[in-house]
Amino acid sequence: MFNPSNQISFVITFDVNDEYNNMMISPTELEKYDGITTLKITNIDFKNNQEYKFSLNLTLVDRYTLQNYQKYFKFGLIRIGQCSSYDEQDVRIISVDHVSGKKPKPFNILGNRIVEPSNYQGSCLNGGYIIKESSKCVCPPGFNGQFCETGCGVNSYGSDCKGVCSIQSNRMCRGMLMCTSYGCTCPVGLTGLSCDEDCTMGTYGANCSQTCSEHCLNNLCDQYTGVCLDGCSVGYILPYCREKYPYCINPPTLRFANYHAIELKLDFKENNIKGDRIIKPKYYQLYYKSLIENTFRSSEIKLISNTNGFTLEVIRDLEPDTKYKIGVLLIADDGSFNEQNIVYGQYKTPCMQPQITDYNIQLMSGIQSINITWSTSITNRLECNITKYVLTLMSNKSQDQISDVQEILSNTDSGHILDNLLPGFKYSIKLTPSTSNGALPSSPIYSITTLMTKNDVQIKNISTKYENLKIKVNWKLVNAHQHYTTVNEPVTSIIKYKLKRILSCSLREVEQNWTSIIIFNRTNYEIFDTVPNSQYRIQVLVGIEDKNNTQQENIIKVLTPASNPKTEPILDPDHPMCITNNSIFVQWKLNAENCSKLNGFLSQFYIELKDKVDDILQITETKNYYISFNELKPNTAYELKVFIKTHFGYNPDHFLLTNFKTKFENLKPVEDLVVYKKSLKNHMAGIRWRYSQDTNVEGFIVSFNENPLINTKNVSIIPPQKCSAWPEYYCHTFYHLSPSNKYTFKIKPKSIDYPESGAVSSISFNSIDGQPDSPMNLKTTEIGNTSIVVQWDIPWMFNGVLKMFVINVDEITSIEKDSIKPTEFPVHEELPTYNYSITGLQPGSTYSIGVLSVSKSLWHSSPSTLSVTLKTN
Repeated sequence: MFNPSNQISFVITFDVNDEYNNMMISPTELEKYDGITTLKITNIDFKNNQEYKFSLNLTLVDRYTLQNYQKYFKFGLIRIGQCSSYDEQDVRIISVDHVSGKKPKPFNILGNRIVEPSNYQGSCLNGGYIIKESSKCVCPPGFNGQFCETGCGVNSYGSDCKGVCSIQSNRMCRGMLMCTSYGCTCPVGLTGLSCDEDCTMGTYGANCSQTCSEHCLNNLCDQYTGVCLDGCSVGYILPYCREKYPYCINPPTLRFANYHAIELKLDFKENNIKGDRIIKPKYYQLYYKSLIENTFRSSEIKLISNTNGFTLEVIRDLEPDTKYKIGVLLIADDGSFNEQNIVYGQYKTPCMQPQITDYNIQLMSGIQSINITWSTSITNRLECNITKYVLTLMSNKSQDQISDVQEILSNTDSGHILDNLLPGFKYSIKLTPSTSNGALPSSPIYSITTLMTKNDVQIKNISTKYENLKIKVNWKLVNAHQHYTTVNEPVTSIIKYKLKRILSCSLREVEQNWTSIIIFNRTNYEIFDTVPNSQYRIQVLVGIEDKNNTQQENIIKVLTPASNPKTEPILDPDHPMCITNNSIFVQWKLNAENCSKLNGFLSQFYIELKDKVDDILQITETKNYYISFNELKPNTAYELKVFIKTHFGYNPDHFLLTNFKTKFENLKPVEDLVVYKKSLKNHMAGIRWRYSQDTNVEGFIVSFNENPLINTKNVSIIPPQKCSAWPEYYCHTFYHLSPSNKYTFKIKPKSIDYPESGAVSSISFNSIDGQPDSPMNLKTTEIGNTSIVVQWDIPWMFNGVLKMFVINVDEITSIEKDSIKPTEFPVHEELPTYNYSITGLQPGSTYSIGVLSVSKSLWHSSPSTLSVTLKTN
């Protein structure tokens, strides 16, 4: 360590003395440097186990400053140590207490000058850098490896991490300064002026100068090595979470595509793979989906071949004329992968150009518009979908103007409205569909003329204005052959008008003659003394001396101003209101004596119907003198208002008001009434029926006549009890019936609103037992090697009392078949379905299974059968 002034020059020599060799090391000139330096001496032949004595001599060049040596120069020897030729990064440990000053002095490790690190870190990790003289990484103390990727950990140092700072667990490397070719820093995991402070959260390494990877979960890493403690973000590699798992830079290359398959070339060369360079991809898998699908499909996982870096893959079972999004997932040799950075490409399957000869084009002309419709049919699924329809619109405006051609892209696939056209013009139209392969043949050219308007007449834009009991009439004179061209020459016009009807009272025309006035060189006239709220008919003619010219009339009808009506409808006594449980019919009429109070042209009636319970308002309008509302709620109060509405509007203060309440809902008759079980012996009968108005029914009234010779009836009210075997039906069983062979049952629903019940349904039957129906929907629910579980539904009709089911099993594939006795399955309750397990069967054999119904009177049904083949062992 030395501290020379700027005026002092010096050289240093080393003396090496031993009994075998007395040599002088050539003088070495030290650069001016304020701090601690290390001089490495090479090319000295030392012998093993030989003690050497080294001395260092300082020679000042400028001897005239010798008297200032003690003042300006401090020199001392801190350490002399032996180093091998390959341990340039061996660590020199200096106690911080031995270095004066507030901050540790930097050490010069190699040669006798300071090594300047390059700004380019390259692939060096954990703070390492590349010096200009070498392409190798210079690692900070506590890290080693080709890229400084391995951390020694706590209390360890050296190029092989075998150095131990301290044998005391409470001290370890605290308070030490580690000096290598990297420079002098605090040990890993420590910082501060005395190198005794632990790294703060999110930092690690020598002097805590490194930041944990941003992909460490919770920003936690080991302060000594930088290893992420809580793991990595998805796609990043433990332990440091700096690199991603490998992924392809570019998507696959399309080699070939047909209607149902795409062949791709996958590039697995290093220049197309990004991510960690140490972990190598081992497998790959294709992810693909059409652009309209939401979920990716995946291919099978395959091993990456290392032959030439390329692999061909074919994706099959695709749809023609469809764009697909395809990417490659690389799976590393540790089984992990990076799904977030898959690079996808778009590829399309081809298709056949459709062969369409007729587009079924229909044209309809409107005012200033043409509505064109068409239809196409794709019969072959390999044909391309039509992606756009282009309409070509052509027109010749006049002899002096050029043709106008427009191409219009339709926004629908079945029709288009061409608007903003000129009225009375002839247009030519053709349709050209296109697919992804290009345009299809155009349709033939169709011609159509738009509808005419009033623009072709000589009198145009007749207008009126009412003011002070006067109708002011204005009009324009135009050229009939040139649109919108005003005629400025003097013209004699004739205006004719008459009162047609007084609308407030009647639509009947008033008998009145025309009044005719000749107007010269004017286009306006005032009609005096008009009648309010009346209709006038006004006609304007052009007088032309040439009598051969045809004159087209222009007639308008004018209503004098109207106001709100001051009257209301009245109920028609000849047609009283009709109210049911869900509807009302109301008819009204107008009082002829108050017709003058209508004050306008009667257009319709404005009607409000209010549900007074739920406060729901229905609004409608009608031109009829009656109204019918259906789908009303039963037993609900309503308020009905009827207003007279003219073309001017309606008066909210004048209306016909009626309040009413709907009746209760009618009860429908029961349906599907049957006697499904009976017993003459037990004097019992069970009936079943279906009823759709479940929510309104309170019960059912059942009456039956046991003896037709005696006019006596038994009446019972039964609750609405659903069947246990048929949940959608109602069932009831009658016991203790009088002995008889003939019964007639009548049933009708009842409710609170209709306590006397609704419509009646009846059924007559005899009590003699008969053959029951077969079990329904026989099937297997489980097939094993030696057993079968069968299931069947309850018979629809018992025709008696159901006692049991008999199950017959017969082996039909073996010549020497074993006899299986029929099984009796007793019925204890009526259920929708029954299950039975047949065991002890032969594996692989085929059996015929039959199930038949048996009543207590020993009537049995025809069997329901099925064949079943058992599994083999």
